[in-house]
Amino acid sequence: MRLVLDTTTCSDMTFEEVVDFASENKFTSLEVSCCPRWKSHRKTTDACHIDVENINYAMSMEIKKYCKDKNIEISALSYQPSVVEVNEENCDEYIQHLYKMIDAAHLLGISKIITIITCNQTKKYYYTMEIDKKTWNPIYLYANDKKVELLLKTNEY
Repeated sequence: MRLVLDTTTCSDMTFEEVVDFASENKFTSLEVSCCPRWKSHRKTTDACHIDVENINYAMSMEIKKYCKDKNIEISALSYQPSVVEVNEENCDEYIQHLYKMIDAAHLLGISKIITIITCNQTKKYYYTMEIDKKTWNPIYLYANDKKVELLLKTNEY
């Protein structure tokens, strides 16, 4: 059994502190929050444990080594606000950030990204998917080329 820690709950900790905590408490894996540093997206946290906007090869090697030394795997990168917001004026920024996450996942050798499909509470999931095909199809294709899988959550209850 794998025990996975979602780092969005650790917004006041650095990446290294989260990895240390996970290692000391017998977690095997992390779902690492990568919210943009330029904007707070969540009401509860704006955790950014890996800065995908500025990551490079050297940084990716340091991250991988630190995790390996602590026997921790990064199972997924996480970006919890929707890229298709109710407030569409920010949509392009969110989409560009998701593309950077895909690039970072590829660089880090991580095969999964978790995000939310919609924040629009006035629309049903199937309706939103039909509307958003023009947005999501290019993202899917880009992720597929980078061998990164998108795991989409819905925030509808």
